[in-house]
Formats: sequence, structure tokens, C-alpha cells
Amino acid sequence: MPKEWSAFRITLVLYFIIFLLPISFYAVSSTFKQMQTDTKVLRISSKLPGAMLVAGSNLPVSHIDRMFKEVLPWVQQHEKSEYYIGGTTLMQDFANAKSCWEKVKTGGTAAKYCYAPADHFANIVEKMIYLKQKKVINLFYISLSIAMILILLTVYFVRIFIHQQMKKHAIHDHETGLFNKKYCLAELKSTCARSARYNHPLSLLSISLDQLFDDIYSDNERKQVLKQLGGLLTATTRESDVACRYSKKHILIILPDTEEAKSKYLIKRMKEVLKEHDFMVEPKPDFFFSVIQYDHTESAEACVKRSETFMKENGKDD
Repeated sequence: MPKEWSAFRITLVLYFIIFLLPISFYAVSSTFKQMQTDTKVLRISSKLPGAMLVAGSNLPVSHIDRMFKEVLPWVQQHEKSEYYIGGTTLMQDFANAKSCWEKVKTGGTAAKYCYAPADHFANIVEKMIYLKQKKVINLFYISLSIAMILILLTVYFVRIFIHQQMKKHAIHDHETGLFNKKYCLAELKSTCARSARYNHPLSLLSISLDQLFDDIYSDNERKQVLKQLGGLLTATTRESDVACRYSKKHILIILPDTEEAKSKYLIKRMKEVLKEHDFMVEPKPDFFFSVIQYDHTESAEACVKRSETFMKENGKDD
């Protein structure tokens, strides 16, 4: 993401997606239930014509009455359906079949004469359900796709949130393995406070990485050098020293109980180590050093700013 989102915004998006998920799943569930109802009505209506022919002998009259009763709610629900393709209305087709059946029960007509209106009604229902389910299936796939997209978005934003939280609470720079700027500033403030309280010396050693970010090195070569550099600086400094990646092109090393003059020995040792080490890139990168001593009257932020200014003006000559 080009801009980092705040935890609040990410949480808000997650709540919104989680709110939409049940709606999407409800739409999918409703689609299945509707298809089940339609299938049941189709099965009953398709049996009506044949059932009328054998009514009374092989099939109880009450069974056909029950079939009409079970189909009626669906007919009422779809009376003005856009899928109706008959010549009158769905309710009229149903009524024709039902009235004919009533005559059969009272002996007013033979069952075979009711086959045609019942079969016509069954065909209308079949075609309507076919057209409806074709559209419903498309809606089902759309709802399912939306649900999947929402799930993927949820996973994506959760990962972003976790990444940001890890980044927020991390104390190391992932490229060099050194401490990051946030940790550096916190450590520097406490170290400066101790230095001023007990009147102990404190120096800040800066290393410029400007040349490393010239176009002569590829990204892979740059990452390789930064990783090795971090390991070398960690091995060279004391346990009490704090080596940090203060910015993209600036490494800052906090040297407690160290005067500026004594820090020159550390710079010399570091230069020797870096000179002897094979970074496996061409040309071999140069690193520029500078050091200042903390003034007990200044703040930690002012000390860092003075260190950066001094590095720009004197780093290459050190």
C-alpha cells in the first residue's frame, strides 16, 4: 500500500467486511431454500395430471387435494411473476385445473378430461421454474463470489493490520539487523539523561551510506551489503554500545561512557574490519564516518541533529 493505514481505519474496514459477510451468506442460503421450494412444487405439479387419472382406484382423493393445497402458496407468491409465459395468469391456470378436479370428485366429469388443464398448469410451472432457477443460479454464483472476495479482503486487511502492529512494536531494522530509529531515539533519550545526571561522557558515531545508494549497485547487491554491514558493526561494537539504522542512509552508534577522542579508536577498528571484508560487490563500497560528543545542556533530538549536520559537513574527511 502506498500509504500506511492507521489501526483505526483498518479495524473499521474489517468490521464493515465482517458485517457484509453474513448478508452475503444469507443471500446464498436463501437461494438454496428457494430452489428447494421450487423443486418441491415442480415435483408435485408434474404428478398432478397422472394422479387425476388414477384417483379413487389407486390413489386416495385426499392425496390430490393435499397436492393442490401444497402448490397453492407458491402460485399465490408467483401470481405476477415475470417468468410467467402462459396466455392468462398463473392463478387462472391453477384454478382451471382445480375446478376440473372438483367436478371429478363430485362425479360431474370424467378424470381424463382434467388431464389437459392439469398438464398445461404443470408445463407452465416447469417453464417458470426453469427460467427462475437459471437467474437464481447466476445470482447464487454472484453472491458466492462476493462472499469469497469479502473473505479474501478480510484476510488481506488482517495481514496488513498484523504487519503494521509488528512493525510498530519491532525494534530491529530488517535489512541490517541493527536497532531501528524508534528504538534508537528511546535509547538515546535515556542514555543522554544518564550522561547528564552523572556527568559521564557520551559520543555519537555516524556512518554515512550515501555511496551505497548510488546507481552502481543493484537492489540485491545493496541488500547483501547492508546485511553484512549490520553483522560486522554488531561484532565490532561493545555490548554497551547501541548500533542503529537511524535512516535509510544513516547508521548511528550510541557510545556510552566514551569521549570523542576515544571513539576515534573504534572508528579506526571499524575501518580496518570493513576494508578487509569482502562484500562480494564491485566496486567495494566506501563508508564515511563522523563523531561528536554529547553536550549535557542539549536535548537528545538536538544532539542527533548536530550529528547529522556534522556528518554531512565532515564525514568524508574523517
